Amino acid sequence: SVEKDSSSSASETQSSSTASSSLAATVTDSSNVTSASTLTSTQTTSSVGSQLRSASLMRIATNSSAQSSAVTKASQIDQTLELKYTGSINSGEVIKFAVWSDEKGQDDIVWYNADQTGAAYADLRKHRDYGKYNIHTYVNRNGKMVYLNEIVVDVKASGTITISNVDSQTGSFDVTISNITAPRGLTKVYVPTWTEAGGQDDIVWHEAERQSDGTYLAKITKSKHKNHTGKYISHVYYRMLDGSMIAVGGTQVELPSARSYTIYIDPGHGGVDSGASYGGVYEKNLALSVANKLKANLIQLGYQVLMTRTADYNVDFKTERSKMANQSNADLFISIHFNATGLASSNTTGIETYWYQYDPEYQPKINAAMHNDPTRLAESEILANQVHTSLISETGAVNRGVRRDTFAVLRETAIPAILVELGFMSNPSDLQKIKEDAYQTKLANALAQGIDNWYGAVGSKPTSGTSIQKKSTQ
Repeated sequence: SVEKDSSSSASETQSSSTASSSLAATVTDSSNVTSASTLTSTQTTSSVGSQLRSASLMRIATNSSAQSSAVTKASQIDQTLELKYTGSINSGEVIKFAVWSDEKGQDDIVWYNADQTGAAYADLRKHRDYGKYNIHTYVNRNGKMVYLNEIVVDVKASGTITISNVDSQTGSFDVTISNITAPRGLTKVYVPTWTEAGGQDDIVWHEAERQSDGTYLAKITKSKHKNHTGKYISHVYYRMLDGSMIAVGGTQVELPSARSYTIYIDPGHGGVDSGASYGGVYEKNLALSVANKLKANLIQLGYQVLMTRTADYNVDFKTERSKMANQSNADLFISIHFNATGLASSNTTGIETYWYQYDPEYQPKINAAMHNDPTRLAESEILANQVHTSLISETGAVNRGVRRDTFAVLRETAIPAILVELGFMSNPSDLQKIKEDAYQTKLANALAQGIDNWYGAVGSKPTSGTSIQKKSTQ
């Protein structure tokens, strides 16, 4: 059992970085454009291109009219313009797109044939600039090129921005820029980066280095940003051949503090506070027994362990247990409890795991700054899931789920924190198991494995240590 705060009462409360630049444009046919070209099928592709290279493509009225309800769409995906004619296409007809940039006039015009669905892909590398692009849509109908519609889109320098190799121990991460589109000519790639903690007082313009595969890589280290941890914001700029700077996009990442590989274990209750009591068995003693076994397992795995109590004495649960953890260098906090319904006997059974849920009725007393910190909450949720999964797998207990509540030790602790309820003392069958040394060993093994898995999920495990040797329970 566990309390939120003895001065209050409340009911139980339950409850990956990439950026890219894209655009889309859609224009219906202009009502005053109903003409068509009279180019015949005997003309070659080059002669078609020559005849259509003018200030604007010639459209000579014929009996074939444009499909005024049809639409051409264009969207930029990295180095490609995805073109789509949405009107109907009759058998034997071929949709063609004439594409060129405003900057080069029609010197860079390229014709693209659509497939049966009206889709084509314009390779921006075949053109020589970005900015405004003209797209005229035609249909080859019975050997004649018939004008359908035209749109203008804005082609931008673009790229895919990816964060990888986030390492809390070295305080670094990588920013990779791939799928680069910069038709005007790219000379340098810059990654201005700053931290949320420092505002832009710690901004550094990192120059990314070109890799052999054509991507650009910038390695960001906290030593260049006043050793701040937490949220990092990175933007990407291209320096072009003409000296201009083009903003491409941005992303952000959480850089955790370096891990100390220290765990704070909190055996619930103690001293005059016995917790639940059934058949002469006290929750405080069960919690301490499992905590000691967990400590031994974690040390074997290479971790350091601190405990809120090591014997049968009382430690204030409102703030003192959390204060001890907050003043340490521990990476996480785990509070060990056993459940009870309050009835003399009950069939309720199973294991449940809690992480923090804010409740305005229970304001933090010593942890106002960190109780709702996004990184703490995210890592608490991961810890709860890793530990709970391990517990259910190891013990075969009924899965009562990962839950959220505002218990005092979860609210007032500044580091990732969870609370486990390892079985119901009010259930005679549960009680028989949880007071046995062999079952407590199972619980301790599962807790240690879940904690070890958490380190693997949020960073890295310690390099020292050996695996837990599980004893046979037969």
